[in-house]
Amino acid sequence: RQFYGLEVNPLAHELASVVVWIGYLQWMSANGYSNYGSPILERLDNIRNVDALLEVLPDGTMRERVWPEAEFIVGNPPFLGNYRMRSELGDGYTETLRKIFENRVPGFADFVCYWFEKARASIETGVTKRAGLISTNSIRGGANRKVLERIASSGGIFNAWSDRDWILDGAAVRVSMVCFDGGAEKTRLLDDQVVATINPDLSSNADISAARRLPENAGKSFEGVKPAGPFDLPDAQARAWLDLPNPSGVSNRDVLRRYINGRDITDKSSKRWIVDFNQMSLEAVREYVLPFRYVEENVKPIRDTNNEKATRENWWRHKRTVPALRKALEPLPRFIATSAVSKHRFFVWLEKAAMPSNALIVIADDEDFTYGLLNSRVHTTWALKMGTFMGVGNDLRYTPTTCFETYPFPHATPDARAAVAKAGAYLHTIREHLKTSLSKTLTELYNDLQECRANPKPTHAVYSLYDAHERLDAAVIAAYGWNAPLGDDEILAKLLALNLERAAKGNFTDSYWKHGP
Repeated sequence: RQFYGLEVNPLAHELASVVVWIGYLQWMSANGYSNYGSPILERLDNIRNVDALLEVLPDGTMRERVWPEAEFIVGNPPFLGNYRMRSELGDGYTETLRKIFENRVPGFADFVCYWFEKARASIETGVTKRAGLISTNSIRGGANRKVLERIASSGGIFNAWSDRDWILDGAAVRVSMVCFDGGAEKTRLLDDQVVATINPDLSSNADISAARRLPENAGKSFEGVKPAGPFDLPDAQARAWLDLPNPSGVSNRDVLRRYINGRDITDKSSKRWIVDFNQMSLEAVREYVLPFRYVEENVKPIRDTNNEKATRENWWRHKRTVPALRKALEPLPRFIATSAVSKHRFFVWLEKAAMPSNALIVIADDEDFTYGLLNSRVHTTWALKMGTFMGVGNDLRYTPTTCFETYPFPHATPDARAAVAKAGAYLHTIREHLKTSLSKTLTELYNDLQECRANPKPTHAVYSLYDAHERLDAAVIAAYGWNAPLGDDEILAKLLALNLERAAKGNFTDSYWKHGP
């Protein structure tokens, strides 16, 4: 009856026109009209171009917009990632929106999620019967999935396409299409197949969206630092400054560190360094003469225009220095890291001196047991379902809260732990050997591994990598006390049961509802 959108884009306009057209023709046919007038569509004053989520009151304050009564809601709501909401919509709008929808939409959720919640609420209150909305496929995981969990708890998803290509104006993305109601529809269709149920992660197997964050995993996984400015240096320049004396006697080694991002792990190393003043005062950083001048000349002009006061005034510091990460890594000689977004999910060792970027997820642990466990099929299967997906390549995004903090580690015997540690160390050795001998990146090796798994012959160039993973997987399954072989659905069901069992024994909080970026 009414079409609401933040703006009427061509696709939304077309969709609205089709809905009105079909309804109009059905009404005319039902009432005996067969001679359609010209033009068929008269002026429609009830199509409005307004903000669908908030309305501004006469006193300048904002409140949630009330949606009108409608039998059905259909649309392609605007997509905007949660990190871009502030820059695109403004701090004031973003904070107001999150405050008004607090405890309904998670703080880290993408913009599109607010349309899903509004439609759900309309159905719950009886204002609307059904809804069908399009989103990027990231709706299936992370904080975004919370809105689908609310839909499932107050009604149900009766038809969905979990992952499809979507091309518009030359831009290719992956989308999910979700149809839901108050629970009246009992037939469930997922990707055009009849299923018994559709879970909030748009799957029909074990509902791992019910998994909870475990206290035992808290404070161990982090995103790396976010510089927000050109603090990075080429290798030659940084090395020339490492031992260059300063008038006060301080060493530039205090503030120059190897900078590691996702591509340094998955592909070839960029050999970049970064100036890292951590939480130092402006007076203290001036003692590092050339690093300070470099930041002053290259970073300060950019930061002077930043709309965030803390980022602007503390221009010599990274925007996010992540003190908790630094504290967790301090006693460790090495740590585990993985690219936040990657075609293949693997974990690597990094030296303590390395500075991880926010494109990395860091696990503050130096044990071969943990390294082996995270690289195993058991964990990567869990991460594949608990993470989100990015871009046309559908690359997996690994998030600390959903992929790591929910993962139930095995309470293994000392012998079982030793077996996993040994297999993990062997995997690391094999990978390093193959990278050198075959002159390939880890992504290239795992592309080859994918091929080898389809036809595992000892003569294959990466068969030794295949064998190392097979040994590791067997050791991890044994550490859980399970019997091989296990399919992915069986692994997920067993891990979910462990997660829920442990969550029931401990207290945990879900900070999604309270905190946004």
